[in-house]
Amino acid sequence: MSKELLGGQAVIEGVMMRSQQHAVTAVRTPNGKIVLRKETINPRPGLWKLPFFRGMYNIIEMLAVGMRALIWSGNQSLPKEEQEPMRPKDIVLLIVISFAFGIFLFVALPYLLTFMLGLEEESRPIIFNIVDSVIKIVIFIAYLLLIARMADVKKLFQYHGAEHQSVHCLEAKLHLTVKNVQKFNPEHPRCGTSFLILVIIVAIIVLSLLPVAVMYLFPGFVEQPFLLRRLILFTLRILMIAPIAGIAYELLRFSATHQGSVFFRLLSAPGMWTQLITTKKPTNKQVEVAIQALQEVLRLEKTNIKTTSK
Repeated sequence: MSKELLGGQAVIEGVMMRSQQHAVTAVRTPNGKIVLRKETINPRPGLWKLPFFRGMYNIIEMLAVGMRALIWSGNQSLPKEEQEPMRPKDIVLLIVISFAFGIFLFVALPYLLTFMLGLEEESRPIIFNIVDSVIKIVIFIAYLLLIARMADVKKLFQYHGAEHQSVHCLEAKLHLTVKNVQKFNPEHPRCGTSFLILVIIVAIIVLSLLPVAVMYLFPGFVEQPFLLRRLILFTLRILMIAPIAGIAYELLRFSATHQGSVFFRLLSAPGMWTQLITTKKPTNKQVEVAIQALQEVLRLEKTNIKTTSK
């Protein structure tokens, strides 16, 4: 299995690991046992396998898979009679709420604050988007630092580190043992945190061109009422999230496999720095959970390869 296909996330008291075709969530229950949840991931439709498009598809897929893993992991700490079933409408609702919260906090609020500083998007698009992005980063880092103070989140960040260290160990072609995994740093260049930082960097370039393109294609745009112009440009910003994510995803994949290049090391550096907040050194018991999730994904992937080759 190609290391490019490996991904995952921390969940409550555990780790979810995934390949292109399988996702395995491993959680340590209150009685100390490690339990597993396995999920088969449907193949991507034709267009969504292609570069650029696969990044857009990956966001929605990871949200859905990750949300199911989170809900299941949360249930494992409860008595069976109190566990809630995972209904599709609940998953959709949680995704919509999460997306709306993200849009408000990391798109609408920075956009509004940039205007309150007296900057005009149409007349100074590059400066406007640099300031907008700096505000995004400040809000993002402040949000991470705030939630990192919570005990449960600290533990989540340790499992995040365990996930990364296990993948590092596999990529180094070492046996997946606690001792070997603990040799590695908890930061990883293909992390979702690095992806978010890349999205912000790509957005500076793409969104700086947006008002210029609109005014070129529609010369009468500047004569429209102020609120209408704001509504149009902000709506276009929302619509551009998917293409920006597609570009950022390809850069993330490429930079992670070209860390020998100075340019790509610099490109991935902000994400790696941010991971100093979102990942922490795990305990040996947390590493055991991550190893079990990763080993099961590898086993399922090998089984699938043998089956499909017959």
